Amino acid sequence: MRFKNDPKYFKVCLYIFLTAAALMVFQRLMAGFDDIWRSLMSTLRFVVSVLTPVIYAFVLVYILSPAVRVLEKVYAQILTSKKITPRQRQVTAIATVYVLILGGLGVALAFVIPDIVRNATELINSMPEYTRSMVDYYEKHIKVNPLLQSALGQEVLNNGLNFIKDRFADWSAVALKNSFRFIGNTVGGVTNAVLGFVLSFYFFIEKHFLARAIEKLINARFGKDRTKRIVNVTQEVDRVFGGYISAKILESLIVYAMTQIAFSILGVPYATLMSVIVAVFNIIPYLGPVLGALPAVLVGLSVSPLMTLGIGIALALIQAFDAYFLSPRLFGKAIGLRASWVLLSLVVGGGLFGLWGLLLSVPVVAVIRYFVIRYIRKKNLQVDEPPEPMGT
Repeated sequence: MRFKNDPKYFKVCLYIFLTAAALMVFQRLMAGFDDIWRSLMSTLRFVVSVLTPVIYAFVLVYILSPAVRVLEKVYAQILTSKKITPRQRQVTAIATVYVLILGGLGVALAFVIPDIVRNATELINSMPEYTRSMVDYYEKHIKVNPLLQSALGQEVLNNGLNFIKDRFADWSAVALKNSFRFIGNTVGGVTNAVLGFVLSFYFFIEKHFLARAIEKLINARFGKDRTKRIVNVTQEVDRVFGGYISAKILESLIVYAMTQIAFSILGVPYATLMSVIVAVFNIIPYLGPVLGALPAVLVGLSVSPLMTLGIGIALALIQAFDAYFLSPRLFGKAIGLRASWVLLSLVVGGGLFGLWGLLLSVPVVAVIRYFVIRYIRKKNLQVDEPPEPMGT
């Protein structure tokens, strides 16, 4: 029987062969997926570790850009001589920002950081004493309370007491053991931070040239009209995201200064450390101030109820000033999210991505909101809230 050469059957056989080969390759990949994933993650960690100073530099440039733009406008009004070019004003603004940063770092290294280290050391060493005080207070005042004499109440209180004893009795030993690892990581982190700081200055100087080069590449690929739309959207996203991050950092610095003054006047133990904790947690909207206040309140309880009352009043006044005076002037309409959406974004972002989710979920949701409203407007539908302006 003579074989008939039919291209249709040849294609079918080829498809069957390729499908079988693809299935075999997929099966092999799935069998070694864990090894492949570990190799990829190891490679990614290595690349990130090598590029860490560059990443720090880009982040620093992004955060400091609003301050540089403000100083450029100021110098444009002050330095009006025709001999001074816009490029010179820009370099002067960049240099001014970096001089201010170096001055702030000098003050922190001379006064704030040594105080934080001393406060942390004293707190760690005093932790067993605080634990004993809590246990004694429990034995004298809580355990004998008639309202808590039921079996359920006693069981809850005993479980709480056992938890305190188990978790905090050896706090100082655990903290001192981990402090050596923290110091080692800090040395590497400081080295990368210094390199990133130096690189960021040069990136700032070349920022506009790099931006123009990227714009030309986009123009060559997508055309002038589409490039214009991409640039406009990118600028809007940058205004809401970068403006939010920069404003949050400035807000936390102001809150730290106010808290430090208040705690020093009240004589709060570990005032500098407690103030830093309040300022750091203040970066997280709504939930942060409550969480940041807890350590200071607990320290106040170890001194006296009057001290605790003073701490509570001081923090309430600071948060009221922040909410009703400081935040509206720093953020303006940069976010445009209702409180319910902010809380929802914090819960989802924190649950999915941990600390970074708490820090970045709000501006990310604000950017998503902008694109959604922009899309709705494009479809000629009515919206309650305008997508612009997003910037501060």
